[in-house]
Amino acid sequence: MKPGKVAVMFCIILLLYVYFFHVKAEDSSFSDMPLVEGRGIWVYATSFKNAEELEGNLTLFKSLNINMVFFLVKGWKYVHYNSSIRPSSPVDWDPLRVAVEKARELGLELHAWFAVFRDPYLAENQSLAMKYSNGKYDPNWTCPANPTVRNHLLELIREIVTNYSISGIHLDYIRYNNSSACYCEHCIEAYRNETGRNPPYDPKDPDWKNWMNWRVRQISSFVNATYNLVKGLRPNIKVSAYVFPKIKDAVEGVFQNWTEWIQKRYVDFLTPGAYTNNMTDFKNRVNEALNASEWKVPLYIGIGVHEFNKTRDPLLIAEQVNITRVLGAEGQVFFRYFKPCEPGYCNLSNVLWKALEIVYKNQPLTPHNLTRNGTIIPIGNKRYPSIIYSNSTIENFYFNATEKSININVSGTVNTTGLTIAKLPESLVKNEWGGNVSVFLSGVPWPFQKVSASEWIYVSLKYKHEASIKIRIIPEFSNLLGAALIAIFSTLLCLHLFKRIELTNPRSK
Repeated sequence: MKPGKVAVMFCIILLLYVYFFHVKAEDSSFSDMPLVEGRGIWVYATSFKNAEELEGNLTLFKSLNINMVFFLVKGWKYVHYNSSIRPSSPVDWDPLRVAVEKARELGLELHAWFAVFRDPYLAENQSLAMKYSNGKYDPNWTCPANPTVRNHLLELIREIVTNYSISGIHLDYIRYNNSSACYCEHCIEAYRNETGRNPPYDPKDPDWKNWMNWRVRQISSFVNATYNLVKGLRPNIKVSAYVFPKIKDAVEGVFQNWTEWIQKRYVDFLTPGAYTNNMTDFKNRVNEALNASEWKVPLYIGIGVHEFNKTRDPLLIAEQVNITRVLGAEGQVFFRYFKPCEPGYCNLSNVLWKALEIVYKNQPLTPHNLTRNGTIIPIGNKRYPSIIYSNSTIENFYFNATEKSININVSGTVNTTGLTIAKLPESLVKNEWGGNVSVFLSGVPWPFQKVSASEWIYVSLKYKHEASIKIRIIPEFSNLLGAALIAIFSTLLCLHLFKRIELTNPRSK
């Protein structure tokens, strides 16, 4: 091949490389919809007269881009599935079986919602009931420390996990009713055997903190036992819980230390309930929950639809969804589905449906179904939460303060399609980095999608696994500027080559 043709081919290849890997590296698709988000709704099994009505509503949830349903399987007295342990709801069909099968058909997650220690069925036996410091028994609550109570509840969970293809176990009422419980005979004896002292009755007593921590351990140990049971039977099933959003109130008021559950990996995600129609209060509750979690597991914020029963304004519900997104929560769960003619809440669900048509315009991935790494990046006196999602194994993730870059190392099976998404605060990228984002895969610029949503930036890329892959996300002032500089260099190089070819091979006149 003649030198001139070689030079031309070289220049074409170089310019194509510049165009596709630098100009085309960033596919900016600006939107107000996150790429990854959990979207759930709590649903009473008793809200449906028959299987057809339940199936129709699950289809509706799917059409509204909900991706998780928390379906009540153990309420107060009855369970809402075919149980050999406890009385089932008096219907001629199995609500959980219908819900599971229809959810699988639609691609919805079905989480078995389980009311734990609020249990009038067990509390009918006074020896199992919660007893307060004033000596009164609670007919609706059981003692969380009593082995008979705990074993019965764990056996119900085992029965559900063994017999139904659910997506998760969701623990509710996983706490004491208040700080004046429980002083039943079992608790007094158990505390005395462990410490040599009787439980104190006065919060000012020097031993009160020890008594508080003892009750905290009863709740945490049950969450741990549930997690070990579920994962031992079916590792893919998720364990989650409804919690109070303010950790101080949760620990000191009802002995629910959910930050411990996160740190010790007893849960896959949490749903803090921020029920209020006051936007300032709502924002504060969401902020408190997120900061306490340090983004180590997904938090899907509980939004109380019933709080809007008087105003019935879907825009207010939409506003709360937007607040959760801006603050960095990874999803929402709505309490709850209301029947069309439910007394006191007639047609309230229609208000929710109108809100979801505004805020749920895409079908995102759910965070807990991906490998996830949440961390806090400290810069000066500021702290920036950043999250990496991947269908690969995330080997490590770190922030290089000198280069101002995020480095992600992932691994997976050779030649399978990989997906990695980085969720970064917009203020981190724009203010601290002072530029856009570029992605390098094994040192090579890689095409990716960048979505801006609610003050966060999602950097998403797909690739073929080559056993182990390193991804660097680094800032630059402009991809186009970088491409222009390389293009200028390439042009000068090509002109230099052509000039040398002409000097060595002069044309005949």
